[in-house]
Amino acid sequence: MSKREARSFENLTPEQQGAYESQDLANQLGSSGFNNAGLVEPVPLYDSAPSEKVIKNSNNAWIVLGRDRPGGVESGYGGLGNTAAGSIDIVVGRMAGADGGPDGNLTVGPNFFTDAARIHISQRTDIDTNFGLCGNAQAVTRSGIGIKADAVRVVGREGVKIVTGKAKNVSGAGSGGERNSQGGEIQTVAGIELIAGNDTGSEELEPLVKAYALNEALEEMAQSIKDLNNIVNELAKTQTQINRSIATHTHMVPVGPAMSNSTPSVDLAVTIATKEASRMSNVHQNISKHKNNIGVAFTSDYLSPTGDKWFGSRFNKTN
Repeated sequence: MSKREARSFENLTPEQQGAYESQDLANQLGSSGFNNAGLVEPVPLYDSAPSEKVIKNSNNAWIVLGRDRPGGVESGYGGLGNTAAGSIDIVVGRMAGADGGPDGNLTVGPNFFTDAARIHISQRTDIDTNFGLCGNAQAVTRSGIGIKADAVRVVGREGVKIVTGKAKNVSGAGSGGERNSQGGEIQTVAGIELIAGNDTGSEELEPLVKAYALNEALEEMAQSIKDLNNIVNELAKTQTQINRSIATHTHMVPVGPAMSNSTPSVDLAVTIATKEASRMSNVHQNISKHKNNIGVAFTSDYLSPTGDKWFGSRFNKTN
């Protein structure tokens, strides 16, 4: 939500205010900024360090060539006197997010939280700390590039890649391959963290799901459900045959001068017992096999991060 006026001339320096008010209307219109004409507006003074070269204009746009410095002149690896800590700080809108907005009467240094937009490049820096970022991967004493604004867009007409790791199939990186900016070996593969709100809360970041691997897991589960369906169907067939045999079986036996219902048929009992034993044995075997497949093989292969077919990413995480 916007809070600033589209045109605000508060916080001008006394010199700016006096010069602007003393102009006649024609001159005022000439410095009104319309059609990108010159514009008088409040721009804070910059507390430059002796080692810095400052390029600026009159509309709060800056390029500072210096050493690692996220704040005052004492901050960062530049403030510690480290070598190999060169930096380029590209900024527009110093103090834009501060109470009262930019003030031409104040002298300020870099502020990664109140300046409007920034591209910061540093040879040696703590990029996550300087930008106040959460997450598992915290870069310390490494080269870094930070891009920050109200809205950031990365557009590629023929694609966008976000890649971690060393360059592949290149020459000129030495026998051991590409190293980090401090000359150290890159021994691990760092992942990509997608964090909404710059807050992981009380829960850890979760692995991203890989679609093809998840599809394979769901196909395996679907097949397992089909197998269970077949086992239950076989059991139902067996039970149906038994029930049909019992339901259709009748015979009479003489008891004295009359006829009466017989005692249970030994032949029928043998027939049913034989069929039941054979079919139920198969049912029990299939159920045991199915239980092992779904309870052990499927779980260890697909649902465990150490499984060969784990469908979560081992590197990339999100909240």
